[in-house]
Amino acid sequence: MNVFVRIARRSLHLVGRPHRPEARSGAPTAGAHCEAKGGKERGIATFLAIATMSVVLLVVLLSLSLMQSSAKAIYGQLRYQGQAYNTAMAGTTEALTWFQEQATQPVGTFNPQRNMGATPPINDTEIASIGIVRTFPVSAIGNVWGRYEVRTPAALDVTTQRGKSGTGTVWQFDSSGMIFVDRDFDGQMDFTDSNSSGVYDWGEPGEVVAMRKVRAETTRLTVILPGGNAAIHGNTCSSVSMTTGTSKVKVLGSSAGTGIACRNGTGSPSTSGVTVLGNPPRQTNVNPYNDSIQAVFGVSQNELLNLATVKSPDVAGLPATLPGMSIIVIQGNATFTTAKPLIGSGILVVLGNLTIPANSYSSFNGVIYVTGTYSQTAPSQVSGAIIGLGTLRLIGGGDFAEANWDPSIIQQVRNNLGGYRFSRTQYVIP
Repeated sequence: MNVFVRIARRSLHLVGRPHRPEARSGAPTAGAHCEAKGGKERGIATFLAIATMSVVLLVVLLSLSLMQSSAKAIYGQLRYQGQAYNTAMAGTTEALTWFQEQATQPVGTFNPQRNMGATPPINDTEIASIGIVRTFPVSAIGNVWGRYEVRTPAALDVTTQRGKSGTGTVWQFDSSGMIFVDRDFDGQMDFTDSNSSGVYDWGEPGEVVAMRKVRAETTRLTVILPGGNAAIHGNTCSSVSMTTGTSKVKVLGSSAGTGIACRNGTGSPSTSGVTVLGNPPRQTNVNPYNDSIQAVFGVSQNELLNLATVKSPDVAGLPATLPGMSIIVIQGNATFTTAKPLIGSGILVVLGNLTIPANSYSSFNGVIYVTGTYSQTAPSQVSGAIIGLGTLRLIGGGDFAEANWDPSIIQQVRNNLGGYRFSRTQYVIP
């Protein structure tokens, strides 16, 4: 480039020389000869200057073109990588569904099946020998396809590694998401299995343009009521009081359910003058009685927080409308109000005191678990089960405060919220 600059400067210097008039005599003079020579040099210099500038312009244009092509290639690769990640995430979701739908719980073996001739057809996967496999089109432009594989060797029962007993409670699995260009239009991911592993490995020749691998972990949530089939479960019988306020309190068991159940050897509940029904209405000798979070839900407190649909330090942090059939964890005292009553379904865990005030018309269907004091004032109704580790009070008023044992709701909670759930955020692995 310095050579080009020097030539250009020299050319401009020659072009800039002053013009000398020719002699008027017929014979050429020495000055005329020099002037002719100077004109020729100026022509060459102009040509060189134009050529130099053209070369420089060409180099600039070529550089811009290369930069643009490189940017497009990088953008395309990043886009494919994002699509591969989304594909891998779809694989983790289907694997979770597979665990949830197995008839035998907990799942002891990861073995997706395919038998389209069965009644009904079994379609867990496209290729049972690999694991869970699905192939699908991504874009008609360029004939881009996606495929995910949750491979059997990469699905591991890590129950004991997570400090739990038994088998099948915690599973870890990897999902490989691949994006490929179907060049032969056969709807299949073609590649050369260089290492004879039976599956695609990054770098092997073929149609794959991007690959991402995501690791997930699923934990089985249980709902085991400490007092069995009962509307109210008290850690200490003497801390269960239904007689505060008026007599408009109802604790309704059933022909196959108890009204109040509590730990053996802890006194008697206060129920004089109120309605307590069940078979039996009161069971004060439950033994063993284990109402820890681990015993009831099958997970630790931290794991329960990870599994929660919504978690908040108090009622103010909850959404205006609680999502239906969900796990709600309040990490502190919870005081609902008439403006914000407790209305929802699923599992409500309060790591502190729970207060349902008068005239809130609160209604909850599911399981309520409270580590502190539980206080429910009329008019209000809880259908399902209440588990209290501290004082348990139902307070009547102008209307009834009710706690009803409802086995159909408990079964719905177990069906929708029990079983396997993601217990930690999925993350990319090499």
